Amino acid sequence: MNNKKITAGLLALTFVFGGAAVPDMAVNSSTVISASAERTEEFRYGDFYYTVLEDGTIGITGYMGRDTVVEIPEEINDEYVTAICDDAFHGRKIEKIIIPDGVEIIGEQAFADCNGLVDIDLPDSVTSIGVYAFFDCDNLENITLSNNLKTIGEGAFIDCEALKEIVIPDRVVSIGKAAFLGCSSLESITLSKKLKTVDERVFGFCSSLKSIVIPDKVTSLKSSAFEYCTELKSVVLSENLKSIESNIFCGCTSLKDITIPDKVTELGNGVFGNCTALQGAVIPSSVVEIGSHVFDKYDYENDCYKPLPKLKITVHKKSEAMNYALDNGIKFRVTDAQGRGYYPSLLSMEYDLNSRRFRMFWTRVSDAEEYGVAVKIAGKWKVQAYTDSNEYMSPSLYRGHKYEIVICAKINGKWDTYDIDRRSFVLTAR
Repeated sequence: MNNKKITAGLLALTFVFGGAAVPDMAVNSSTVISASAERTEEFRYGDFYYTVLEDGTIGITGYMGRDTVVEIPEEINDEYVTAICDDAFHGRKIEKIIIPDGVEIIGEQAFADCNGLVDIDLPDSVTSIGVYAFFDCDNLENITLSNNLKTIGEGAFIDCEALKEIVIPDRVVSIGKAAFLGCSSLESITLSKKLKTVDERVFGFCSSLKSIVIPDKVTSLKSSAFEYCTELKSVVLSENLKSIESNIFCGCTSLKDITIPDKVTELGNGVFGNCTALQGAVIPSSVVEIGSHVFDKYDYENDCYKPLPKLKITVHKKSEAMNYALDNGIKFRVTDAQGRGYYPSLLSMEYDLNSRRFRMFWTRVSDAEEYGVAVKIAGKWKVQAYTDSNEYMSPSLYRGHKYEIVICAKINGKWDTYDIDRRSFVLTAR
């Protein structure tokens, strides 16, 4: 099998955050669900080679014809064809394949490198697709999967660059590693409602994918599952998700906002690494373990990591996420248990040069009874004005003087002054 194309892409594009740049593409028989069919002696039937399987049914093992449209027989010698065995059509110049109802197994690399294959319908009898079954079918635009499909093997559709849409039937419980890696035209993915894990690199480098909804039975996202999906803008995560492993959304440069569900306890290394458009991320208090460079981009010129430039995360007071933000220089806002903001955030400011007065506007805080505008004088904060609106006009200020100011909200009769120095800003009267 030729891995040159996908390996070259990974070497050129993968942004490493504490993980290997190139996946190990070797098949591990202990972890990969195989769709292989055991061969015994081979026989010939017209242009087909076949074998008799252990249960007496027929497995197609090869094709020697020159037709570009191939119809697999439903029966051979009065026995049903139930399997397309490993490598049966590997590299054959076929454009269309008709698979009869009754075939249950698509073997390993069964249609790998069939570059002329454009579309294929799998009958509802098919229950498993083997490892690398359609690897590098780079003109395959459409495939209809069996409604009774249960497993999709590792790398099954790697580099199917023309594939635009995939609907994973609801009986599928397992999708192997890197199953759709490098499907660069894939715009739409519908996942099985029974899926519990999204495996490693399963949709990596699907650079046309714009949105994804992770079903609620999924509890784990494995490393690099959506890395370098550069057009991905909308992500809805499973409410039952517990762990998000390393590099999941690394290099998703169109992603602007993300909300982490309340049951997640772990964010792996570089989860949002190099997501340069990311502006907002809501991190629940359930997250107790956060890896390195989760919200960083790599500065190649200076050979160092830096926080994502547009990002401001939403965290809970005294949470692990808040500590992480403080330790790593990441901008943040704080919410309470109901998701309400404690801190007013400055929206805009106007300055009248003649009167030397500032008018400032800030975000409202849910359930705030009033706001206080405080100025630091001789090292201490002193409230200069109280207001129940979200704007304030200062008195005339001394030209050339600098004023350090902070805005606080009173909720349930108490002023929230936590981390007050970090939230302050400086005004200079001109």
